[in-house]
Amino acid sequence: MEVATLHKQESLKDKIVNLLSTEWPQTANDIYKAVKSDLGVVVSYQAVHKALRQLIESDCLVVENRQYRLSKSWIAKITKRVNQINSTYNSNFEANSSSASIILNGGVLQNLVNDSSIRPLLLELISIYQKEFNPHNIFQKPADEVLTYLFEIQREHELFIAILDGRVVGGTVLERKDKNIADEYKIWKLKHFALVEGLDSAAEQRIIADIEARLLTKSKKMKIQLNLAETEPRYITMFKEYGFTQEATLEDRYRVGEKMFIYSKTY
Repeated sequence: MEVATLHKQESLKDKIVNLLSTEWPQTANDIYKAVKSDLGVVVSYQAVHKALRQLIESDCLVVENRQYRLSKSWIAKITKRVNQINSTYNSNFEANSSSASIILNGGVLQNLVNDSSIRPLLLELISIYQKEFNPHNIFQKPADEVLTYLFEIQREHELFIAILDGRVVGGTVLERKDKNIADEYKIWKLKHFALVEGLDSAAEQRIIADIEARLLTKSKKMKIQLNLAETEPRYITMFKEYGFTQEATLEDRYRVGEKMFIYSKTY
């Protein structure tokens, strides 16, 4: 009997929420008349009034002048949660606990850029970019402008954030450059690859392996490329140790007199 009563109360609350999501505001009597014939069970006015009171206590409803409507703050909370779930199920926001990485893609920053759990991570990544790419113009701009830039990038490409011991240690953009007609072989570019200084070689190799594993879920046959300037010997050594080889040399790529090397690895 208690189970049936609980089920009835939950169904009644759902009916009230569904009703007020399309027609509002409504009095308790209006709500009672609307849900009475829709539940398939006998519902008393007292039961409706009790359900309304409980919904108010849970911040789902507000009442003004004896008329009820959904709480805007509750709607915002539900919307945010649904967006997070939707993003996760569409691989837009993935937390990889085994390899300590977070992947953002497909417009998820539009929803999460101000989220209390994501924004600090992005700001930590930007801080690393500002140091590693100095005097790169893009990352020397104010943080909000860089956030906008990252948002524009991840509309089409994945943003990979590396995390070790609870702190952001680097990141990169996983950008697809080309593919064959059968879509069996793809070329990926690591854009804006950067890691904090001071990581041991094992940690660096683990992060590269994590990136590699991510891309292998998308293309079993592929090539990974990245551009490294001659002024970045740390990254050149790092990727050479992981099996990347120099594919080409570009003259005056970003600055006059500076050489840029294309490093790649084929799978």
